[in-house]
Amino acid sequence: VTLEVFDVRGRVVAKLVEAEMTAGVHVVRFDGENLTSGKYFYRLEAAPESGTEIIETRELLLAR
Repeated sequence: VTLEVFDVRGRVVAKLVEAEMTAGVHVVRFDGENLTSGKYFYRLEAAPESGTEIIETRELLLAR
């Protein structure tokens, strides 16, 4: 599993997870203290044993 946060220019600003994980629900805290307010994107990539890769990108709004 990989979970990264990108700025609007596509640069990685945080790598939150890069590990093998068990199936189920997991909680990851994101501390954007060093980032400015604005729009970011997070991307989750997972390759379960079933073989179907999951890639999901969503918008994130950081407001102070």
